[in-house]
Amino acid sequence: FRSPLYGYWMDRNGVFFPLLISSLCCSIGCLVRGLAQNLTQLYVGAAILGCGSGGLFTLVLSHISTHSPPSDRSAIVSAYLFQTNALRLLGKGLFPITNGILVQMLGWNSDDLATYRVHMATCTGFCFFGVAWLLKDGKELYVLSQQTAMTNAVERRKRNDPTYFQQYHV
Repeated sequence: FRSPLYGYWMDRNGVFFPLLISSLCCSIGCLVRGLAQNLTQLYVGAAILGCGSGGLFTLVLSHISTHSPPSDRSAIVSAYLFQTNALRLLGKGLFPITNGILVQMLGWNSDDLATYRVHMATCTGFCFFGVAWLLKDGKELYVLSQQTAMTNAVERRKRNDPTYFQQYHV
């Protein structure tokens, strides 16, 4: 249900604010899960995380595909998908190493919530970096986002105009 809401918001206001909110929810959700002391707090963190992370990659992909030159679009979208999947695999591949360090070198219990919290908290830094970048250097993205939203609004008005349909679809 969150992706259609983000899509609706993005179509009307551009990608900047949905991307910012999605990144913020992702970072706060990871932080809550990283600091969780019990199962209820893990669920709360998962709910917050779910409000953001589900739309994050889709919003970025939508923005990239919208603003890529048609001749390069398939290569750019493929490169984006390759990078995100490679990073996911890298993160999963590093789990045994980081878990081994925590368990074997530091003597932590691998089934302990504290070990899980360390793993979850690492995501927080990356998400907060994205939020900070958007707030500090995201002006160009904001402007482009607003232009796209205005173009979308004009297109919606045209589609709702009966003469537009007759003119272009007869």
